[in-house]
Amino acid sequence: MNEKAQIVSKRIFGLDFIRAISILLVLFSHSSWIYNSQGFLGKIQDFSGFIGVELFLVLSGSRQMEFLAGRYAAKEAFSKAYGTGIGKLSFQDIEILPGEYRKPEITKSPFEGKGFVSITHSGNIIAAQVVLEK
Repeated sequence: MNEKAQIVSKRIFGLDFIRAISILLVLFSHSSWIYNSQGFLGKIQDFSGFIGVELFLVLSGSRQMEFLAGRYAAKEAFSKAYGTGIGKLSFQDIEILPGEYRKPEITKSPFEGKGFVSITHSGNIIAAQVVLEK
């Protein structure tokens, strides 16, 4: 069996299908830039982008569980530094994306000052720290 046939035979159709759905969710979310949707449709568009990105990150690449767990730990750390904890804030209110040199940055939050985030993981131990500066 040649190398390409071996790679193709290792792919799982269901996972590829879910990856495709996650990309479509992100594209649907980006359509809100074209069609400035308000109300229920706008919320669905925002939420679909969040779900699409998180789903794709879980299914793609190496160390995906550590990456995802680190992002959720950082969101939890942000909510505690903000003083509310998760409950008054939801995970969708906070967005942490890779910035310059893949350093995690808080790109969306209700906080109006500057936020700094650090995420570390080793094996099954994940830690995140957030500092908020007015």
